[in-house]
Amino acid sequence: MNGAESVVKTLLNSGIEVCFTNPGTSEMHLLEALDKSSMRCVLGLQEAVVTGAADGYARMAGKPAATLLHLGPGLTNGLSNLHNAKRARTPVVNIVGDHATYHIAYDSPLTSDISGAAGLVSQWVRTSRDANSVAYDTAAAIAAAQQQPGQIATLIVPADVSWGDTSHGPLTFTEPTSALQVGGTAVQQCLDVLQSAEPCLMILGANVTESILTLASSIANHSDAKLCCDVFPTRIVHGCGTAQLERLPYLPEMSADLLKSYRHLILIGAKTPVAFFAYPHVNSWLPAEGTQVHVLADSQHDIDNALCQLCEGLGVSKDSATFYDDAKPQLPAGELNGSTICQSIGALLPENAIIVDEGITGGVEAFATTANSPKHEWIIQGGGAIGWGLLAAVGAAIACPDRKVVSLASKVGFSVLVAARKKVEGLPDNVRQTDIETLTKESDVVSLHVDKENGTNVLNAELISIMKPGSALVNAAFIHAFEKMANTALKSTTEGSRIAIKAPLISMTKAEIIKTGFSLGVDYSMTFSCYDPIDDNTACGKCDSCMIRLKGFIEAGESDPIKYSKNAFN
Repeated sequence: MNGAESVVKTLLNSGIEVCFTNPGTSEMHLLEALDKSSMRCVLGLQEAVVTGAADGYARMAGKPAATLLHLGPGLTNGLSNLHNAKRARTPVVNIVGDHATYHIAYDSPLTSDISGAAGLVSQWVRTSRDANSVAYDTAAAIAAAQQQPGQIATLIVPADVSWGDTSHGPLTFTEPTSALQVGGTAVQQCLDVLQSAEPCLMILGANVTESILTLASSIANHSDAKLCCDVFPTRIVHGCGTAQLERLPYLPEMSADLLKSYRHLILIGAKTPVAFFAYPHVNSWLPAEGTQVHVLADSQHDIDNALCQLCEGLGVSKDSATFYDDAKPQLPAGELNGSTICQSIGALLPENAIIVDEGITGGVEAFATTANSPKHEWIIQGGGAIGWGLLAAVGAAIACPDRKVVSLASKVGFSVLVAARKKVEGLPDNVRQTDIETLTKESDVVSLHVDKENGTNVLNAELISIMKPGSALVNAAFIHAFEKMANTALKSTTEGSRIAIKAPLISMTKAEIIKTGFSLGVDYSMTFSCYDPIDDNTACGKCDSCMIRLKGFIEAGESDPIKYSKNAFN
């Protein structure tokens, strides 16, 4: 038996049955060992595919996947999704091939600091030094990956360790560490808060199972507390028959507005809410000043047991939760947009499906529209490195071949339509020339670039009537036409005066407009943009105008001072 065979057999003996791989020359003996074994190998044509699929697989299988990567560059190509997996506390065992130990000294082109690169995304890193120890190192990597609730473990295997003979057979690791038990002090502090009658928000995170959700809802109902989950829980059960809860909004202004109503936050597998990015004049720490944060349990703890202790201390029935019914949304009619897509998902989602969420702002309504769909589960992108969703969906489908998988992928790219009197040559691939009617009907943004004299009649009432709902019109020609009309129709202008209409904002982005306003001392708390306000002082946070306004404030690096609904983006 050689070292490579002892690695593969140790993985199989320890219950690891799938290896996602993009190998190279240094991994040839590992590939041969895999080929002779019962391991299921899944080839990814780029390393981020490998690591993203391993994350999705492990989340749904409840055990690690293995990856096999080629040297330092292969590992670094997969770092983005290993970062996502690390943030989600997903168990992954990375096997990274390296040059033979004696070859490294020659500094050949692919020589690199693999340990340094692995340390960016791994809680455990080791380089195996000989064939007799590589089975032990593999078992140690598996043990590290299954440290509760899950870790990234990277084992670097030089080529001569793989091909070297060993008299030491494969090992077996079968006993993951048990979750930690919550201490009595943390339980008592949370009991005191829940019995205080002061406003309290319970925040769930990590792996939110049906039992955790039911227990937490029962406690919240008994104590008149509010229940929600983190913005990015690792895995969460949802839908008809599960306990009701909301997700914290992604945007910091939305979360801060919700959190300011609570004197106490109880964290249950979650972290204290913070802004995803730093912005000028926006607090990174989102709880209001004076809010007390209490940690019942983190992701390493036995959360079920901690909640059972709270139920016992409060005298709460464990089945007094508030559940979603089966009143799922109907299939929508009309235009296809973010809202109708989310409604369609809610109406058509099959039972026991898996939703892999990387929809970003395009999918903000999907959690709400699937609340009454047949029971299903979500896994959610929490590390912020985009390009994970479709790959994690592949891994989830391999882990659960009998379940349907729905991937909510963020919208990337755009196409441009051009309407012109003459044929335009040399247009880029994403630009298509068409007629004015098609441009008006299909575009999300209609922008007219015409001269003062000849362009005023290009867009008429009939064309405006066929524009997509929610689309925007940038029509500089209107300004010129209005100026011409004013100088023709008014008495003062016929007697020699002239009127000039200036529109300095028309060519500016929303962020540029907001920045200009702040430089001029504009009080934005006196402004309001919402199409569908909750009341005179509260914006909905869901309509096109709210979304465009908030996007502008974020891009400008400023905080929007107006009040938004607590249900915005949920």
